[in-house]
Amino acid sequence: MSWDKIENLVKEWEFYSALPKVLKLLCVEVSASRCNFWRVENEFLVPVYNYEAGKDDYILEGLESLNLKYFPKYYKTLLKSSIIFAEDVNKDPSTSELSENYWKPFGVQSTVDLILRYNKKVVGVLCLEFKYKKSFSNEDRTRLKRIKNLLEKSYGKTLRLEKIGFKKLFELVLNSPNVSIVLTDKSGIIRFVNETFEKITGFSAFEAINRKVSILKSGRHSKEFYKELWDTILAGKVWNGTFINRKKNGKIYYERKTIIPIIKKGETLGFLSIGYEVTKEIKLQKIRFLFGEMVRIISTCEDEYELLQKTCEAIYKTEDYELVWIAKRLNSSVGVVYAYGVVEYLKDLEINLEDQGSSPDNPIKRAFLTGRISKINNLDEIPQASWKDKAISFGFKSAISIPIKVGDSVKYVINLYSSEKEIFTDDVLRILEELATNLGVALEKMVMKRDMFKKEFYDGLTGLPNRKLFLENMKYNIDLARSFQKKLLLLVVDIFNFSLINANYGVNLGDRILLAFVEKLKSLCPEAHLIARTGSDEFAIAIFLDKDVKDILHRIEALREVDVKVDDLKVKLFTNIGVAVYPKDAEDGRSLFDKAIVALKKCKEQGRGCYCMYDVSLETEFRTRLSFEDEISLALERGEFLLYYQPIADIKSLKLSGVEALIRWFSPKRGFVSPATFIPIAESMNLMRDIDKFVLKSVQNFLHRLKNSGYSIPSISINLTPSNFDLLEEFFEDKFFIRCINIEITEREVFEVLKYEKVLSDFLKLGGSLSIDDFGTGYSSLSYLSELPVRCVKIDISFVKKMLEDEKAKKIVEAIIEISKTFGIESVAEGVETEEQYNLLKKLGCNKLQGYFYSPPLKEEELVEKFLKPKA
Repeated sequence: MSWDKIENLVKEWEFYSALPKVLKLLCVEVSASRCNFWRVENEFLVPVYNYEAGKDDYILEGLESLNLKYFPKYYKTLLKSSIIFAEDVNKDPSTSELSENYWKPFGVQSTVDLILRYNKKVVGVLCLEFKYKKSFSNEDRTRLKRIKNLLEKSYGKTLRLEKIGFKKLFELVLNSPNVSIVLTDKSGIIRFVNETFEKITGFSAFEAINRKVSILKSGRHSKEFYKELWDTILAGKVWNGTFINRKKNGKIYYERKTIIPIIKKGETLGFLSIGYEVTKEIKLQKIRFLFGEMVRIISTCEDEYELLQKTCEAIYKTEDYELVWIAKRLNSSVGVVYAYGVVEYLKDLEINLEDQGSSPDNPIKRAFLTGRISKINNLDEIPQASWKDKAISFGFKSAISIPIKVGDSVKYVINLYSSEKEIFTDDVLRILEELATNLGVALEKMVMKRDMFKKEFYDGLTGLPNRKLFLENMKYNIDLARSFQKKLLLLVVDIFNFSLINANYGVNLGDRILLAFVEKLKSLCPEAHLIARTGSDEFAIAIFLDKDVKDILHRIEALREVDVKVDDLKVKLFTNIGVAVYPKDAEDGRSLFDKAIVALKKCKEQGRGCYCMYDVSLETEFRTRLSFEDEISLALERGEFLLYYQPIADIKSLKLSGVEALIRWFSPKRGFVSPATFIPIAESMNLMRDIDKFVLKSVQNFLHRLKNSGYSIPSISINLTPSNFDLLEEFFEDKFFIRCINIEITEREVFEVLKYEKVLSDFLKLGGSLSIDDFGTGYSSLSYLSELPVRCVKIDISFVKKMLEDEKAKKIVEAIIEISKTFGIESVAEGVETEEQYNLLKKLGCNKLQGYFYSPPLKEEELVEKFLKPKA
């Protein structure tokens, strides 16, 4: 903005019309914080105009009249000077008196006072204020002196106009550009208006004259507003402010006004009103204020719907819209999230986003489908449509729909309806578009934060709380139980061998079975206060108890075997359940969960379909287990593991047919430790890979020693953990070793081994063989017997032990033998200890036996001595 423009404005406009714009332009030109004009009346400085640069508004609040008698040095300087340049107002002798009362409260550091005189008398002061220490160049000083002189001339011209009477005055101001002039008597009856008034309001002079100025009332001002106005002008003082008025066509407009009492010989004759329309500026200020308010709302809201509600409310309260509402996409339709204003319009709202033929001009639909702002500044100009007719019937003249993109898709649309036409200008659109972008980013962050929270605290498949959130909630549950003196029962439910379900039916169907199981949990435990997924196939259930645990044992019993159905598939799931009770077993949530886990571990050792109540003795047992863990981790390094070999005999000839390698642990502290004791512990410590590798390497070395010594070579069966089946690859170069070994896997482990399809295929091609151990004890499926080149099946020891006394066990043994014959594979009976067992197995047609009836497990040298002979 150039100095020339300021000068031209002062020259061409009358004083009070030019003054507001001059203040703003000067602020911009010299980078002032604010600029104000004070009239000098009876040794008082009276504020008339004040422009705040930071707020881009004319605000008088905070400015009060100053009694110059209290500031004699400043008053003296004022009377003598033309301009006061104060580069440090707190130290300058002429201005320092005002420091405490004025400069410091407003943070002013430097000022320039342009002192206006008329007939050599000081009539006003134009003050430029800076919130930093400002140095004034010679050019600044020259320019400001020129502006000061021009303002004095303009002021004098204005005062002279008052003296020549109303008629002559209005002849001179009739052509004032963009300035509305209204002359009223002291009752507010209009006596004169200029052409600019007619242009702004739509009322002709004929229609306005002799009517009260209340014809412009919009109903937007309070009674207090008008009372303060009349009290001011009837007291003979100038009133400055902003009106929200209504034009003849009903359209709202904003007008800055200065109302000057016309006084002659102490009597008020009427009022001169000088105004200019600031509708566009006010609208922009409001929308900018809204933008700032939205920045605050976005920074304080943490919930998506709280943010939308406050956004809707802020827009409605800040702007002059009849209806503000937020729409949400619901598949192919639209739903109302929040609404303020004429909400009756939204009754029976129907918008079909997929029907391309219906309501193509509906701005809401266009915003959702195109992702761009859709505005209609005049509803009368668009084609006929039912939604348009309804909108017009509610008094709406314009509408706009602003899409809110969350990520790449439009999730919400903000809709604004106004009773005025042409209200959505390009400037408003730009700010609304930026507001929508910021809102979309904030919502996207909230969605990401919510997703991160769900990912951190909830199970992705079932939607249940995970272990982390469960333990947090248990703190609250324990507090509740303590407050209401209740017991809290905690069940930790583990699905027995669920990995086999996944292996047998596939992961997708396995997931659906798990979901069905969760629904069954909810139905079986309706009184559960909390259900969570604390492991892959482990769930925790918290239940408040008023009485003893015995009163809810039926729930626990029902959970031991759970039948679920997915489509036409019916599956029976067995569980193990660990039970702990507050306050008997623990007094905090974490400890209670740990106690239930201890009980669950004990359950798993007992088999499927059982439950265990926590007991202190279990802690002792598991402390013993922990000491085992410390020792096992060092046993491999110290060479405390060794192999025994148990012979396998042909059942007819009772000659050696092969051997099974069995790992033993000789602890210096405990002596011989049973595999049934240390293998489960090693599995839980992830040590089985090292142990399996030790077994394979030991058998390999033994076979090569036999070969090098010229002994007959037996087939050696090795038990290998399914997850370690890939270890065999490390031995494939030793074809002799591979041809001599037979890998035993349990029926339950078949499907896990099938994951290593290539390793299994290469192993069998190199001459290795495969056996099924503990046949008859798993989730039975015979398909693998035809698909895999299994060499033999081993009848589980539990059936062999019972078959003489239990007819069912005998029939199972007989069935297994028949199945093996059907598939052309051998059957091996484990745990044969008596002659009676031997005779029955021989009669049933079993091929081989293994057990103490033939031989116990032997050390390497004992096996060689008793069963192996040098080759001839």
